[in-house]
Amino acid sequence: MNEQRIYDKMVAIDTRKVKSFYNQQAAKPQDKRSAVFLGSQSPDILEQKDSYWRDHILPLLGVVKDTRVLDLGCGNGRLAEFMLPSCGHYCGVDFSDEMIKGAEQTCNRQGGSFQLHCMSVVDAVAQEVAFYGGAFDLVIISGVLMYLNDPDVERIFQCLPGLLTEKCTLFVGDPVGLGRRMTLNDFPSETLHTDYSAIYRTPVEYSAFFAPLMDIGLNVIKSEFMPKFGEQYTDTARHYTILRR
Repeated sequence: MNEQRIYDKMVAIDTRKVKSFYNQQAAKPQDKRSAVFLGSQSPDILEQKDSYWRDHILPLLGVVKDTRVLDLGCGNGRLAEFMLPSCGHYCGVDFSDEMIKGAEQTCNRQGGSFQLHCMSVVDAVAQEVAFYGGAFDLVIISGVLMYLNDPDVERIFQCLPGLLTEKCTLFVGDPVGLGRRMTLNDFPSETLHTDYSAIYRTPVEYSAFFAPLMDIGLNVIKSEFMPKFGEQYTDTARHYTILRR
């Protein structure tokens, strides 16, 4: 068996290496948007992805002038560009200090009310509501869970209910395995020019993680695959789920 590309089995990845990888990516002198998407992508493809978020995803999230947004794994603030200054308050969390530096620049440029925290998503959801100055109407977890092991993902969804307002929306988006779970464990990536680790769970696996949210009244209102935007992967595809109460 190829121990760097593993199917069906639950294999833990080294999250410390993931953090180091993201700090290295963010520190590179490159277009800030491409630091999020990773690898070499044309400006046209990046614009297509941004347009998809603006035109397709954002209208589904119900952002209005008093919406409090929690962006878990905010990277360099790409989604803050869509939220600020039209939302009531934006809070970005990322474990990479280099990414947070980029997010601060983005938020300052956009204007509006915001706060940023350099910490892991697991630590972020364990905070009391008072730490953030209030609960959140919208929580976004995008491109994050693939870099976390199963116990941490489970912990996130167990803790999230404590940070949600009575009427709330949750967006969860990650690349997923097509038909079966796949783990890349220190996999040599030609595109990224480094070893790369990630866990591509199936949509069914993610549905099981949502149980604590369903228990408090959230329901899935939309769950579908995203366009490929020129990506040629055969084992994985981008997928998102929106839950609402």
